[in-house]
Amino acid sequence: MSGAIDFSKEKLLQEMQAGWERLQAFVSTYSDEQLTGPVDAAGWTAKDHLMHLSVWAGSMVAVLDGKPRREYMEISREDWVTLAETYDVVNGILQQRYKDLPLDAVRREVGAKHNELVTRTQAMTEEELQLPYNHYQPGSKSTTPIFDYITGNSSHHYDEHIPWMRAILD
Repeated sequence: MSGAIDFSKEKLLQEMQAGWERLQAFVSTYSDEQLTGPVDAAGWTAKDHLMHLSVWAGSMVAVLDGKPRREYMEISREDWVTLAETYDVVNGILQQRYKDLPLDAVRREVGAKHNELVTRTQAMTEEELQLPYNHYQPGSKSTTPIFDYITGNSSHHYDEHIPWMRAILD
């Protein structure tokens, strides 16, 4: 997480929008066949990465609504605890679950989840956005401000996945 000192709701929303625009600009340069065809060593397509981004953004909406993230993502408690060491188990489950979803459905989902997260963030006060993650997810030990999790599951997450998708596609 970034731990930005000069936080403001306005900057957060601008960053979310800029990240979304970078992701959309990147994806728009490839054909449907490219987004759904080539795979990396783990068997992921660029489409799988887009769905992954959708699920994690949606999980932040659940967090902000005080719902357990694990339950929203439909991940067993046993698999969820692996996040302490690696995201690979959970991400592998998600990739297998959604790999057969058509690209147009994935595009709709990633757009809808991004928009839900933006709308939910817009409805929050600056004070609410600075509350710790464990305020929204009781039982968590994380005291990192929730705004850091929001960027980590939107703009920063998009930027993280663009090079991985590029490696598959180029």
